Amino acid sequence: MREGKVQGSANFLGPFAQGSVKARFFYIVVGSCNELREPEWFGRVKVPLSSISWVTVEASSGKKLEACYEATGPKGTPALATVHLIDGWRITSCE
Repeated sequence: MREGKVQGSANFLGPFAQGSVKARFFYIVVGSCNELREPEWFGRVKVPLSSISWVTVEASSGKKLEACYEATGPKGTPALATVHLIDGWRITSCE
């Protein structure tokens, strides 16, 4: 990760960062399975990173960033595709 070309932005890099510099995201794979049979269902949740500023990245050094999203969609099924973060990203301790 490094500071982005646009002042105040962060440029996330590495094998899990997907998308263009302006619209980086990562996927979380979710599903229901057990070790005795094939998964009943699975899908991907697309988590946007664009709302994380460089100031937040610097302030989180040695800590972790957390975000929450509504895991159930409007029809009562798992929320897949791009999710809206509840209250954005926050810095927490590593305890």
